[in-house]
Amino acid sequence: MNKIFSNLIKRVIIAIALFCITLFGNYEVENELKFNRVGVWVIRYSMTNKNEIDRFVDFAKENGITDLFVQIRGRGDAFYNSELVEKSEKIYPHSFDPLKYVCKIAKKNNIKIHAWFNTYILFSNTDRKLSPNHLFKLFPEWTETNIYGQNDYNLIYSEDVPTNYEGVYLSPIHQDVNKYLLLLIKEIMDNYDIDGIHLDYVRYQTKNSGFNKNGMEFFSKTSNLNVNDYLVNGKYYKNDSLKKFFFDKYSEYRIEAINKLIKQISDLNKRNNKKIEISSAVKPNPIIARNNYYQDWLTWIKNDWVDFVVPMNYAINNLDFNNNMLVIKDNLTENEYKKVMIGIGIWRLSPKESHNRINSVVDQDFDGIVFFSYNTLKNGGNYFEKMVSNN
Repeated sequence: MNKIFSNLIKRVIIAIALFCITLFGNYEVENELKFNRVGVWVIRYSMTNKNEIDRFVDFAKENGITDLFVQIRGRGDAFYNSELVEKSEKIYPHSFDPLKYVCKIAKKNNIKIHAWFNTYILFSNTDRKLSPNHLFKLFPEWTETNIYGQNDYNLIYSEDVPTNYEGVYLSPIHQDVNKYLLLLIKEIMDNYDIDGIHLDYVRYQTKNSGFNKNGMEFFSKTSNLNVNDYLVNGKYYKNDSLKKFFFDKYSEYRIEAINKLIKQISDLNKRNNKKIEISSAVKPNPIIARNNYYQDWLTWIKNDWVDFVVPMNYAINNLDFNNNMLVIKDNLTENEYKKVMIGIGIWRLSPKESHNRINSVVDQDFDGIVFFSYNTLKNGGNYFEKMVSNN
């Protein structure tokens, strides 16, 4: 107990000290960023043609960016040539292969290319006209269902959309979904000279997600616990102890579904022997990530299923930003937290605020940072220069 209390006091003191540094002084970042790795997320709409790609690769070269996370799968479409997924209509000319081209020119400039792959999210824009061959149309039974029985396939067009609804997700517990995603990732690994696969949206949408019919049936069959008995109006719904017993097991089932995909990707990569890095954009607080989104990324690191993760530390409040990093360090060894690059949401910050975030990351001794996103750097009027120099 004394050790726990001591660690708590230590964290509070460090958090206060970091806040004071932000207010009254800065660890100066001189001219260029002093990290082993500096990355930028490049949203897919900068991957539509050669000119756009040349522009962000030139930006990376001129500013010492070591890693580009280029989005090649956004909402169930492809910004590359695929036998399994239709290519995005945004690409012109349509025969152009953005991923092949960016790999080619980045190699010449010693910049690493990570294929940024939106994993479970499938569709979010109801104004978009979907092809009959889009997965949303082909396999509606693969989509997610929440605890109230609302399926994403129907919910996205409903007037009763929950707050913070992100769109249609594939269900990690459906027995065909992970198999399909693994096929897509294998196709990319086999056909492109990439440095990394970067997984995003590799989580559930909310704590109340994960009730796809197929996945529930599989759980009921393998656990001898009927899921419907513990949901609203089920025969054990009002029995708190039995319900807790069930949901503890069901939460682990949801977590394990995603863990299984991460391990399968890792195993696939080892068999390929191409030295491709596996990484993931993750929720910034690992405890909240596991409990609320069933994203157990501490386990991914500890089991070496990923080479690194990028916590999306987009908190506006400095104390929240710093506390997320403290929680990470509390739960990883020194060697393990070297596998963490901190993501900074510069789109919602001034250059000075981003500069202060960088200082905090330096102070916490993380090896790398990743900026979200290139759009701010492209359109922000010398944003990068102002951020680094703090002018």
